[in-house]
Amino acid sequence: MGMINLRNIAELNSLSFFRRWLTSKDASRESQFLRRISSSSPYSVLTSRGALSQQNHSGVFFILGSGASVEDLSSTNFAEIRDGISVGINAWVLHDFVPNFYAYEPVENSSTDHFLTLSYLNRPDILDARPKLLILRPRTPFEWRQLEQVPASLDNQIRIYGRVSPFTRNLANLPLDLSSTLSLLAQDRFDSILIDSGASIVRMAHLGLKLGFKRIVFVGVDLNNVEYFWQRNSSHLVRNGIASFDSGQRGTVHETMSGRSRPFPILEMIAGLAQVAWRDFSCKFEVASRASALARDLSIYDWRR
Repeated sequence: MGMINLRNIAELNSLSFFRRWLTSKDASRESQFLRRISSSSPYSVLTSRGALSQQNHSGVFFILGSGASVEDLSSTNFAEIRDGISVGINAWVLHDFVPNFYAYEPVENSSTDHFLTLSYLNRPDILDARPKLLILRPRTPFEWRQLEQVPASLDNQIRIYGRVSPFTRNLANLPLDLSSTLSLLAQDRFDSILIDSGASIVRMAHLGLKLGFKRIVFVGVDLNNVEYFWQRNSSHLVRNGIASFDSGQRGTVHETMSGRSRPFPILEMIAGLAQVAWRDFSCKFEVASRASALARDLSIYDWRR
């Protein structure tokens, strides 16, 4: 009862400073955890300064999801993505396009096909490209063991990062608290922590902001269905020597569309983050496909080719 009353009181608009303080406490705990990781494991933590290594790019940050709309992209679209900086999320490793980053969130048990995701990095094209591997901090020995699937030659490309969510659960407070949390996480001591709401695309959008991009484009982030690029085109599975890959999604829309197990449904979180990104960072969020649920709130990316 005490915690419920605390949350109700903290949600008062006039107490935004208190919510920031609570979020800072979470961020401090996460930062301490990351420091322990860096001192007890062979893996480096993510830093925005070292993430790009002075790579030349077009100034566009592409976040690559695994929705079926990926199959609508042309070779010239992928050439444009290659001119920018891109991050492929989780099962993107099944695709033949090799991004600058792969982002992976460890799973909690071996019964899901996502348990083997990191093992699919062992392809000549990926090994030659040497992308950085962004791993959400493992918290259990089982999650740590998943990193053993990474090919040895890519071990030094692993970067561990943390996450923190704004304290608020009130949609009316979300824009203000997102702005406050992004400002908090801009401090050097929180450089390895990304804002979160239980969705990889939120964390990767924050990474794009930390890296200074002024355009962030969501590709293959469909959300309003559960069809994936390898289901529409089985050659992606054949290339990786597997017969099937279960996304783990059930129902008719992506699980992040629901707010049952996360602070906010993904559409509310991205819409709020897009508003703050434009106002505070002059960064525009766009979506590559008109069929995406994100097209409700974001403009459609105009492929220049």
